[in-house]
Amino acid sequence: MLGRQRYSGQGMITLRNWYLTPVGRLLESVERHALERRMDALSGAALLQLGGFGSVPRLPANTARQWLIEPLEEGSADCRSLFEQLPFQSNSIDIVVLVHALEYSEEPQTVLREAERVLAPDGTLLMLGFNPWSSWGVTRAWRGHPNADGPWRGHYLSSGRARDWMGLLGLEVETVDYLYFRPPWNNWKAQERLQPLERFGALCLPWFSGVYLTTARKRVAGVTPLRPHWQKQRRLVGRGLAQPTSRNY
Repeated sequence: MLGRQRYSGQGMITLRNWYLTPVGRLLESVERHALERRMDALSGAALLQLGGFGSVPRLPANTARQWLIEPLEEGSADCRSLFEQLPFQSNSIDIVVLVHALEYSEEPQTVLREAERVLAPDGTLLMLGFNPWSSWGVTRAWRGHPNADGPWRGHYLSSGRARDWMGLLGLEVETVDYLYFRPPWNNWKAQERLQPLERFGALCLPWFSGVYLTTARKRVAGVTPLRPHWQKQRRLVGRGLAQPTSRNY
């Protein structure tokens, strides 16, 4: 378990550092904009974010409570936990955001299952993933190895495979946004010259984007979701975080 934690934790740290590079900053801006646009239409009291961005890892959220979870100790994280074993009660979180969380896990299906478990009925899952069928996937195949930096260390999952896994868990995919069609060249001028690819790719070749954002909803037959009034509660642990235990991850 310690090895699994170290693998996912180091992978997320290298991604956070890579977001500070020129191309990383551009991708972060695109991903944040897409996430915020989807989240603007959502309502809920609690948001759980697995994995973070660069210098500002958190997403802005209009929720009463928000948690940022990372596998290794980080100053910005609210909790240190394996993504495969989230310390939250089942059906307790309204919005779950996975910031490339599946790519850096040895058990990505377990991570997705945990996200579905903690998600409240009619809650929303937003998942960012790198597309293996893109110039990013080609670069990853060429540069990827256990000690690679940033996105080249992760294991890519296609949007179709992600949809299949979500369907098996009872998550209903609502939208898939295809993002960033430029190659991952770490050069500002090259990225600016290739800006027209964003419009062309979105219109003609959406499936070859570097990144995709999948939005899915947890449907539970015969269950009416109840939204607690978080702002009136003083004790938040009972609704979200599990009570502390002596178990160490």
